[in-house]
Amino acid sequence: MALCSARKTMRISAVVTGILFAACAGDDARPAAMRSAPATEAQAASNVAQAEAALQAAIEKGVTMGAPSIVAAVATRDGVLWTGAAGVRNLQSGEPARLNDYYGIGSITKPFISVIIHQLADEGVLNLAATPEEILGAALVGDIANADTATVSQLMGHISGIPSWEEDPVWCRKGRGDQMQIGYLFAKEETLDYVRGKDKHPAVNAPGEAYSYSNTNFTLLGLMVEKVTGRDLSDLLHERIYSPLDLKDVRLEGFEDIDPDRLPRRYHFDSERYRAELGFHADFEPVKGAILPLVDVTGSNMSHEWAAGGMLATAEDLAKFGVALMNGDLLSEEGQRRILKFRPHKNSEVTSVSPGLFRTLQEDGSAWVGHRGGAFGYNAHMTWVEGEDLLIVIMTNMGTIHSGGRHITKYAPEMAFMPAARELVAALKN
Repeated sequence: MALCSARKTMRISAVVTGILFAACAGDDARPAAMRSAPATEAQAASNVAQAEAALQAAIEKGVTMGAPSIVAAVATRDGVLWTGAAGVRNLQSGEPARLNDYYGIGSITKPFISVIIHQLADEGVLNLAATPEEILGAALVGDIANADTATVSQLMGHISGIPSWEEDPVWCRKGRGDQMQIGYLFAKEETLDYVRGKDKHPAVNAPGEAYSYSNTNFTLLGLMVEKVTGRDLSDLLHERIYSPLDLKDVRLEGFEDIDPDRLPRRYHFDSERYRAELGFHADFEPVKGAILPLVDVTGSNMSHEWAAGGMLATAEDLAKFGVALMNGDLLSEEGQRRILKFRPHKNSEVTSVSPGLFRTLQEDGSAWVGHRGGAFGYNAHMTWVEGEDLLIVIMTNMGTIHSGGRHITKYAPEMAFMPAARELVAALKN
């Protein structure tokens, strides 16, 4: 928020200075070129204010569509321009959403892990052609399909064919359903137990053959990173990403200390499908009077996600990370080339995927590069527009995974957030 405030202050100061100069010296006392400056600056300031108002209106519209709260950020290659919050962090008390709250970012965790892997590859510490079994050993992963043949690069790009523990019906009920143990923290490798046995959990496809999204890929990658470095993943994230970018508000839930007062309540979309396939824990109660059918799932945690999607962040810090990734500040030229090398896959829901990111073609012909995240009680989206100097982040304390509810990315067109973000960038550049 500070960067946004500073930029606004600089713009407004120029306007005030111009107006004061005109009042003191008189219009005719200045050269012709200067006589038009105050009006130009005033119009520019007005354009910025209008764009910021449109951004705020956009996220407020998202709240009227059912999201309990939305926090968002707009950035360019120079940094974060704007952050905003709308709605409430607690539907029962009505406490307003706060910009310094932590929101779950789900699978947007994966680009963080991918950055570290590309860094280690450049340093010769991790071979991108290595398999999980080569690094972790057969004792740990030998009974997981394709763990002996899929490579690090294929895991990052979701073309490993390794089944996802997130799709196992037993895990679903224990991790996010009616058999959950509230307060229980999963061990890092524990979710692998739900994809063991090549007969029970066969490969989805041969490595490299097709796209198949799998959380198991990044659970394995997190373990591989720790194995080759001898370091804890949380420490590596701080050392290699958070500290260089001055990110103070990104955490792996369940593996780092987190101020509970900075966590909004978590809500999940209620549906017949969710209740039939997973069920809600008996302690989680439906929210009365909400716009959408929601269940309060506060008390759950994302420790099971870990390297696959267990991060919490503020909108501003997530945007800062996105800018660094967009700029290539975290990787070598070769590493940046690898993470932006997209491949289309005929069975992918998105246009193309790289070892760490997704590229999605929009109806207007533009391409969005980034990642979205869904977790129990949260949804998030981080993307930049290819060929434009623009990045956005949108997050909410409402989850939709497994339920059939709309992800926050599906709200964006109706919210008209991206057009407003483009207006802000244009206004600040004029």
